[in-house]
Amino acid sequence: LFFTVHVIDGLELKSSGWSVGLARKAGMDEAVRRFELLKNPDGIILNIDADCTVKNNYFEAVYSEMAGRSDRMACSVYFEHPVSGDDFPAEIYNSIRLYELHMRYFVQGLSYAGFPWVHHTVGSAIAIKAVAYVKAGGMNRRSAGEDFYFIQKLLPAGGFFNLTSTTVYPSPRVSTRVPFGTGPVMSRLTESPDAGLLSYNPEAFRELRQFFSMVEGFFYEETSNCNYKFANLPPGIQHFISPEDWETRITEIRKNTSGKDSFRKRFFSWFNIFRIVKYLNSVHVSHYAKVPVEEGAGDLLKMMGKDNPAGLTGLLNYFRQLDLTG
Repeated sequence: LFFTVHVIDGLELKSSGWSVGLARKAGMDEAVRRFELLKNPDGIILNIDADCTVKNNYFEAVYSEMAGRSDRMACSVYFEHPVSGDDFPAEIYNSIRLYELHMRYFVQGLSYAGFPWVHHTVGSAIAIKAVAYVKAGGMNRRSAGEDFYFIQKLLPAGGFFNLTSTTVYPSPRVSTRVPFGTGPVMSRLTESPDAGLLSYNPEAFRELRQFFSMVEGFFYEETSNCNYKFANLPPGIQHFISPEDWETRITEIRKNTSGKDSFRKRFFSWFNIFRIVKYLNSVHVSHYAKVPVEEGAGDLLKMMGKDNPAGLTGLLNYFRQLDLTG
């Protein structure tokens, strides 16, 4: 090894309520402490899991893309789950194909909709500079979704990017240690392999695209016309947001911004990824039925004017390529 390995005794943290978030926090906090001793606020902290592997150029790629770059503070590293081999049963590999396609379908759906901050949130594929970690208040202690919540804190500050010049290979393991995420989904899929995986209806992303295309108009519209604008919102959005909340939010955003760019930034700080997820949960109760992930992913590609490859593996490979090249 070209680096020294330091082991942290996690038993001392058990009384604090052990969780995956606390495990990441313990390691990252210690990294910050060491970078502080070295007087290196731009030191890079890497997050991977113990059962991950990485591409041979992992360290070189992260360093070359982040070191000395003041505009790059943190990133989501490109990842691929193993989908074949002898390490796991066939049903594991098939299940992870479904789940990874769901993850990439969601991200490409956000991109199609025009959401400005489109990034994967995989805890084992994150890199961040020490100074950015401290400014964000550090990692949380959540028992699941810690990576998702952590990255959302980083985005408004800027400097977050997608690093695609190397690859992390997370394990497709089954796990029941956390309430949601890859492990529990894999457990459910392998227990009922014929059930498939239901995902978002692409019409929900079409609604978001229509909604987000109206943002600039919200800035120029007179406050007195808020109700008119509300009446022209997509039906799923109207069901999700009350007219009163809509008028209050748009009025508040307009009062605190001086131009369309600042309005747009503040608007998406309100209608952020958390609100999008809540909208998706709402609209799949009120307006749209969830669909098999292969169907949703294929229909989204058609909406984007792109090829629709046949089969689960073909779809996954195509969406991987989209994440790499756009």
